[in-house]
Amino acid sequence: MPSAVLYVAVVLVWGTLYIAVAQQVAAIEPEVAVVYRFAAAGIVLLGWCWWRGRPLRYTQRQHAFLAIQGVSMFSTTDLFMYNAIQHMTGGLMSLVFTLITILNVLFAAVLLGMPVRPRVVAGGLLGLLGMAIVFWPALAEFKIGSGALIGLGFALLATISASLAQIVSARNQRAGLPVLETTGYCMLYGALFSAVVALALGRPFGWSWSAPFLISFAHVVIPCSIFAWVALLVLLGRMGPDRVAYLNVLIPIVALTVSAAFEGLAISGMMALGIVIALLGNVLVLTTFQRTRAAPELIKG
Repeated sequence: MPSAVLYVAVVLVWGTLYIAVAQQVAAIEPEVAVVYRFAAAGIVLLGWCWWRGRPLRYTQRQHAFLAIQGVSMFSTTDLFMYNAIQHMTGGLMSLVFTLITILNVLFAAVLLGMPVRPRVVAGGLLGLLGMAIVFWPALAEFKIGSGALIGLGFALLATISASLAQIVSARNQRAGLPVLETTGYCMLYGALFSAVVALALGRPFGWSWSAPFLISFAHVVIPCSIFAWVALLVLLGRMGPDRVAYLNVLIPIVALTVSAAFEGLAISGMMALGIVIALLGNVLVLTTFQRTRAAPELIKG
């Protein structure tokens, strides 16, 4: 599938994720929701790979890198994010998460030896400016206090975790590890780590058989986890972590549009200006969808 199609599809799918997640955490604990989501997605992915006869055996060293990717990508990022949102608005969380566009550039340069592309940095800064304008009302009301600082700390940890997870994924793909099979393992590693955290915190492993919960769970697992995450990891291999990071600027824009259409959110002139600036940044970052040249070869996993 062309990279442009995958890119747009991920943005559109994850732009609706928050609605489904809200249905989940209204019925069960957030940590438990993360466990169920990625355990189900991982089992489905590995089951499909087994049915198709894809190789599923890897060395202990390869599993070690898959565990690092899985814990950071499918556990700690979500756990930090859920805790951040308890102390700050979703808009501010989205704004902080936009910093991943800059972090991916820095981490990719330091850890993978990738060149720093000025257009990508400029686009990332435009995206950050656009999101700051979009969420300015929430930013203006933000007051420094113990709870606010805790939320900001968790938001920064979530952003760093997500960025490092994408860098590890890029490293694993360059080491020759396939996307589909390894994503299934990574999701199970993330679910296992989240289960340990949930048990340590004494969270009850509840469940709901209501139609809204089951529909939202199916949406979270199939399009939002299996399809979107596999598509994102394919894009990481094709485009590089720096360009792919701009997804986190566009996803809140889609979420705002969905909220305006289905929840009556009014889009102000200031918000529209911020969206336009963010989209201009996207033009800078994604002028082409050419495959990123490989950086100096890493030690095979």
